[in-house]
Amino acid sequence: MKKTIKTLGRALLFLYIVFSHSFDKLVSALDWLERRNLEANLWIKRKLTINRWYLRWFINASSLLLTFIAVGMTAMISTMPDWPESDDIWNIKKQYSITFLDRNNEILGYRGGAMDTSLQIKDYPPHLIKTVLAVEDQRFYSHWGLDPIGILGAFIHNVSNPHAREKGGSTITQQVVKNIWLTPERSLKRKIAEAWLALWLENHVSKDEILKLYFERAYMGAGNYGLAAASQYYFGKPVTEVTVPEAAMLAGIFKAPVNYSPSSNFDASLGRMHVVLGIMRENDIIDDTTLIWAMEHDPRIHKIDKSPSEWALDYAYMEAIKLINERGLSQYRSFTVKTTLDKVLQEHASITIKNMIAERGPEFDVSQGSLVSMGVDGSVKVVVGGIDYHTNQFNRAISAKRQPGSSFKPFVYLTALMGGWTPETRVVDSPVTLNVFGKPWTPANYDDKYFGNISLDEALQRSLNTVAVKIMLKFGRQNIVDVARDAGISSDLKKVASLSLGSNEVTLLELTGAYTTFASGGQFQPPWVISLIETNGKQVYSHLHTHNNSMIFPRQAIFDMVDMLHGVVERGTGKRAQLEVDVAGKTGTTSNYNDAWFVGFTGNLVTGVWFGNDDNSKMKKLTGGNLPAQAWHDYMVVAERKYDSRSLPGIDSRPPTMLDPGQLALKKPKQAKKQSVDEGIHEDPTPVPNTIREPNFLEFLLGITPQ
Repeated sequence: MKKTIKTLGRALLFLYIVFSHSFDKLVSALDWLERRNLEANLWIKRKLTINRWYLRWFINASSLLLTFIAVGMTAMISTMPDWPESDDIWNIKKQYSITFLDRNNEILGYRGGAMDTSLQIKDYPPHLIKTVLAVEDQRFYSHWGLDPIGILGAFIHNVSNPHAREKGGSTITQQVVKNIWLTPERSLKRKIAEAWLALWLENHVSKDEILKLYFERAYMGAGNYGLAAASQYYFGKPVTEVTVPEAAMLAGIFKAPVNYSPSSNFDASLGRMHVVLGIMRENDIIDDTTLIWAMEHDPRIHKIDKSPSEWALDYAYMEAIKLINERGLSQYRSFTVKTTLDKVLQEHASITIKNMIAERGPEFDVSQGSLVSMGVDGSVKVVVGGIDYHTNQFNRAISAKRQPGSSFKPFVYLTALMGGWTPETRVVDSPVTLNVFGKPWTPANYDDKYFGNISLDEALQRSLNTVAVKIMLKFGRQNIVDVARDAGISSDLKKVASLSLGSNEVTLLELTGAYTTFASGGQFQPPWVISLIETNGKQVYSHLHTHNNSMIFPRQAIFDMVDMLHGVVERGTGKRAQLEVDVAGKTGTTSNYNDAWFVGFTGNLVTGVWFGNDDNSKMKKLTGGNLPAQAWHDYMVVAERKYDSRSLPGIDSRPPTMLDPGQLALKKPKQAKKQSVDEGIHEDPTPVPNTIREPNFLEFLLGITPQ
């Protein structure tokens, strides 16, 4: 008797807490309606003379009943979920399961949760289906979305055992609703919405289809959604081949995916499996002999090596989601995406950056590095966003904006080449002073050295700041910005006095992508990483169907620029980047040694490297010609072995890899006559001539003049 009274008291206390915290507005509504009810009764009494008590009771009872009905309808309408009934409702949360393949069709990894939607209910083993139903929802095929018996049982259990783990009364239908449409928040409004949607789902979809959705979308730990993905991840086999103990282990994960994940907590998962095996025997899913055998044969967990491709996967996932939205593919849930990434080179690049920081980082007070590598057509091969993804997921290759320093200068020099200068144009390297907001600003060269009358080619090799500033004053800041924009720099470029020295912040990805303009012979080649997208075996996107990119810069100017950048590596600040094949590139170092860069290219690949600190602290005089150029070399010496040797545009008779016209010889550009530029700088910039479009390679080959 005492136990019954105690249980009843707990129940009343539970109801009080629920109503006091969740029904404030409902109580206010009841109070308002009750007052309206009393006013209505008084009005009726004034209008009608009713002496019989039972008539008065009937009117009062009817009025009260109508009040409760109105309040109930108001509550239900206010909690009714608001979403359109269309195909998109199956993915309102915009959650996608994407399997990524590298350029050789090897699995790189997963994003958004691994999930397989190719199976029908009949494809799952009967003992697995029966086990899941026995553990999760025994009355699934008999209830109508809500299970009053289960709800009552959960309520009594929770009230009777206040210190025990809370027991849920949700059906499989309700869990499907939560997985597809709702958030995991604990609130009365969400529970009511869940009930509404469960009833809707039961009236629109068959039981087998609901169970299929549950088998596909339930979270199963370790980034896996659904039984098929979990079976492949944990056991290394299709779900159609799972044994009895494996089925029991999978069914046990539903209760607490994080706690019972076999890969992270095998002992707990094994204990849960034994409980499920007992439930299987109680429900006659297995016999005693099978139970004994299953208890003695623990599942073998398939070990999966940690992928070195996480940085690249983050970038590929971001680009895939962008394409899914742009192409109107949001009605699909599961995708297989083939990328341009190279799994082997990705691992090599990650090791290169990590080892360089570990071995040489303390010497220069540098703690981070990143690397991006792509084909001359912009196809991204490698993205390394830092030294350790598992401790810090911030991707410095695609998200960190830093000052490029002198690695921005090629766009300054290209502006001069397009304006009529040549690599042999003479310019005086001497101090230059600008008036910046009423104050003098005199940029200095590295170590404050000046070389007097020199060629433009030598000025770039020595990375002279004064010459870059004089080019800016001669040809104008806007023209430099326009050239950088055309090449692919998308970050905001402020037309400040230090523009030509690389003071505007950019990402490593966009700067490396802009250098493909040089490596491709003048074509605009924005970075891309997605080759194909398929869903349920159907191809829904192919990069081959996108437009070809035409020439955006004069071929002669590009040839001259490539030759000058080749000189930087052969005779200038980028000597550490030299390979057995021709290399062109540019170092970059910010004035306070906060950032060090090297971006360079061969006939096959364009690669950029950055070193610095996340807190933007100063390094110990680390320049782009040191660790960045060395890391670039260490990566590229391996990467180049995967390709046939191709020379640089304008350097040799063979064009870059992306252009394959045969053995057509490209003539070496003629050397222009030397001309001297007066040290006195004109404030009015000389505009870059607006020439007609350069012919693309096919037009060049056939002798067609562009219109």
